[in-house]
Amino acid sequence: MSDTALKNARMSDELERTLIHDAIIAESLSGHASGSRWLRLKVRLAAFGGAVGEVLHDMDAGRRQHPVVSAYH
Repeated sequence: MSDTALKNARMSDELERTLIHDAIIAESLSGHASGSRWLRLKVRLAAFGGAVGEVLHDMDAGRRQHPVVSAYH
């Protein structure tokens, strides 16, 4: 994967995280005040999911550059 493709993938991941965050905020504003704890939890889980996705993206890019030689095959 080229540097430009990786950059575009990261930008699209960031856009997705931003859209998820905005949707969660909009949903929480229509609810009760006690929902703020759920809001914080949802935002943290969305951020954690984005971080995991970014790590997996980087691992996949690294594997394409340096294929692993397996002892089993």
